[in-house]
Amino acid sequence: MVQLPVGRDFAAWIRELDRAADYDLIIPATEISLLGILELADSPEFWRKTALPSRSALEIALDKQKTWEHARALGVPVPPSELLNPEMASPPSRFPVVLKPLYSRKMEGESLQARQVIIASNKEDRDRALTHELAGVPVQQQEYVAGFGVGIELLFEKGQRRWAFAHERVHEYPLTGGGSSYRKSIAPPKDLVSAADALLSSLNWHGIAMVEFKMNAGDDFYLMEINPRLWGSLALAVDAGVDFPVGLLLLATNQPLPPQPSFKIGYFARNIPRDVKWQLANFRADHGNPFLLTRHRVLSLLELLRPLWGRESWDHFDWHDLGVTRAMLAEVAREATATTRRIVRQRIEAWQARRRHRALLRRLRRAKTLPRKILFLCYGNICRSPVAERLAASRLPGLDITSAGFHAIDKRPCSGFIQDMSAGLGINVVDHRSRQVRAEELDAADLILVMDMQNFMQLKQISPDAVRRTTFLGLFSKHPILNLRDPYELPEREAVQTLTQIAASVDGLCRVLGVATG
Repeated sequence: MVQLPVGRDFAAWIRELDRAADYDLIIPATEISLLGILELADSPEFWRKTALPSRSALEIALDKQKTWEHARALGVPVPPSELLNPEMASPPSRFPVVLKPLYSRKMEGESLQARQVIIASNKEDRDRALTHELAGVPVQQQEYVAGFGVGIELLFEKGQRRWAFAHERVHEYPLTGGGSSYRKSIAPPKDLVSAADALLSSLNWHGIAMVEFKMNAGDDFYLMEINPRLWGSLALAVDAGVDFPVGLLLLATNQPLPPQPSFKIGYFARNIPRDVKWQLANFRADHGNPFLLTRHRVLSLLELLRPLWGRESWDHFDWHDLGVTRAMLAEVAREATATTRRIVRQRIEAWQARRRHRALLRRLRRAKTLPRKILFLCYGNICRSPVAERLAASRLPGLDITSAGFHAIDKRPCSGFIQDMSAGLGINVVDHRSRQVRAEELDAADLILVMDMQNFMQLKQISPDAVRRTTFLGLFSKHPILNLRDPYELPEREAVQTLTQIAASVDGLCRVLGVATG
């Protein structure tokens, strides 16, 4: 595999490689290489070697809105969608919604920008995504479709379908929906194959494509996207009996394609490194959350026995090339070691934090006066620390209580959601504006309260001397918690939980200081 150089003209670079090697087949295996290779569509001899469809067909497949419009015109089921105008993005009538950047990846200058699909469960999540993660990019807002992913993989020759394969996603990572880490071959559903066939035939498709659908429990299906390059679950098709790369080679070299290959139904393939992450996420996940694609924990462990019956293979395993397998297992081992070290380090840090907290409590109880200057810290000073500051100020009159953050930009207001939730707690943060903490504040504070371990480590770097006067706000709660999660990027239900924990922790602080909270 040749690595794409950065900062050079792609078309000139790939032409130079082809002149030197005279390739039979050129496969753009990533989206960046596919985007780059579009510039060579006007060279028929070169384009033949790529076994790709026309540039216009690719542009429809790569643009989610064009794909949606094309499918709707053909009568292929698609979820209700609209292309958002960034300046007039009116909220939908119901949630959740799926926010899709029109392009998963796009070149901006000489860098490739990747954009992720986001599921917004409420207006606050949606507004946050449009103003941060998806700011400045065209976005398709789509009705959320519950169900599981089905891929229809096809090989076309000049507008005619030659081969078809189908798989169902068993494990998707991340759990909100994504690429499969574990999948099985299925008999191609006739309705889905017909829909995929109509899409690609109308584009006079040439080469491979995976047409992705979502199916619900009632067997209703909806088009999600067209993937015009080799897909991540390719190993399943090859191991089950449909070797799409060989088909591409035959197309590129003008050799006749054999008839549709037969393939094993109910055969499984697993991407071990990715599935290890899925297993961990599935184990920790809230299985009551309807937006997470979880599976029964015991069932997911029993699935690991399938290789014993010869019904499963691994994406990176081949008896003829065990070097790849060794590299894959080494990657898993490195990640497992790093995870173990991280967990051990976090446990040690948590033990040390609680020990410091107990020592600080003893000093507070021995002191004859209350700490006069109390400083609350979080990262941005627009969610957790201002809420804690206003709650504490209302319950500890006469003390100098302030808040600040580590974010470099000052004068940012609290979000509308935080303002509304704070009003429900009996405080007003509408006039709050963020500010970055100053070294002299840390030196002057009698008591510093941080929200999580990241805040503590940032504080430690700025002012090691302040550590002795610092503890975690969440440890004052009746149900102590070390890390109060930042509600800024949390779903509404979890954000509400964080603010409730902050209120309970401030109550606990008041009790320690000997002040009744009612």
